[in-house]
Amino acid sequence: MKWIGADWDSVKCVVAYEDSKGGTRKAQVKRHPDAVAEFLGKLEDKKVTVGIEDGDRLWQRLWKNAGAKVFVFDGKKARRFSESLHASGARDDRRAAKDLLEMVKSKPHRARANTPRKVHQMTMLQMDVEIATKKVVEHAGRLVSLLKQYHPALGIALQKRMRNEYALRIIELCPTAISCQKLGKAGNEELATLTRSSRTAYLRKAAGEDWGAVLVKEEAAVAGFLRAEVGSLRHALLRKRAADKALADAAQQSPLQPLVGDIKGIGPYVLAALTIAADTDEGAHRDGIAVLLGAAPVTRRSGKIGDASPSVSMRRACSSTLQKSAHILGMQLVKHVSFARAQYDYLRARGKRAADAFRRIVRSFSRVLHAVVRDGKPFDEELYIASLKQRGVVWAQAL
Repeated sequence: MKWIGADWDSVKCVVAYEDSKGGTRKAQVKRHPDAVAEFLGKLEDKKVTVGIEDGDRLWQRLWKNAGAKVFVFDGKKARRFSESLHASGARDDRRAAKDLLEMVKSKPHRARANTPRKVHQMTMLQMDVEIATKKVVEHAGRLVSLLKQYHPALGIALQKRMRNEYALRIIELCPTAISCQKLGKAGNEELATLTRSSRTAYLRKAAGEDWGAVLVKEEAAVAGFLRAEVGSLRHALLRKRAADKALADAAQQSPLQPLVGDIKGIGPYVLAALTIAADTDEGAHRDGIAVLLGAAPVTRRSGKIGDASPSVSMRRACSSTLQKSAHILGMQLVKHVSFARAQYDYLRARGKRAADAFRRIVRSFSRVLHAVVRDGKPFDEELYIASLKQRGVVWAQAL
């Protein structure tokens, strides 16, 4: 059996392996199928076991496809193991590869490797929506800032409509007041069409209002810069619509759609997060979904004093995307659902912060979601409220 520790990098990865004399040798292997296959072909033993730190799916697949048995170790555990072996905290690729070699040779470490982690389609779609939204906010903010400097009158008139197509077209036609004055017949007719309704009639005046912000000699450069930013924002909006549609289509196929999809306020983004949380091994437990969403608090105890007065804090060891989705879920439930609003008012009256109240509401709802998934029955709000009253829940008595 040949043992290998393979630390990954962007181009060339460092591997550590045992030679025939029992010593440790190191080599660099490219991230390419042919390079990995060539390296394994040079080894005398054809039975190869490789230890890899998680985070690089391609590097794992290259070794598996080449015929090696692969053990994937958690990154934090690999770093702790490395710290236990060395007095110095410094850690380079060569040391990391050697430490992975020692880990994969250890039977207890191999037993704890290869933790199953589901790569959910909705996780990727959620990430795409987040990135697309960030780009829209970025380009819209930049366009607002540019208009404040170069065409402030139009910027004030359009500040709340910057993502509308007619507003973007007006900016393309009149990026500066000078450009508006130079419009030809066709341009003036299009601008009149865009500003014809009573709601937007004042835009025509704002488009041609000159505050002297742009000099004549720099007008061409400023106009080109603004038009380019409009194109960037339009492209970002198109990508955002495509990402939203892809996530909405996937959410419609979610097994939770017939169970909780009719609850007002649960949109595709939140439904995707609930689907991801419920479709894990942890989600099979009563509070497992709340833990994954970051809605279950962490209680810290230390010694006798800690046992007498433990500290409770927010959970940090969870997905930031799921935690963000949980916060959105809490706000939407409070806005649209009567029992969540009653619980929120009760918690706020007791002095709880809004974020803490949202977390508690999501934790309660996650238990409801667990029961719904377990029984396979759609959520019944009236039945839930009746159950709360029967149990004597204070804030539910007035519902």
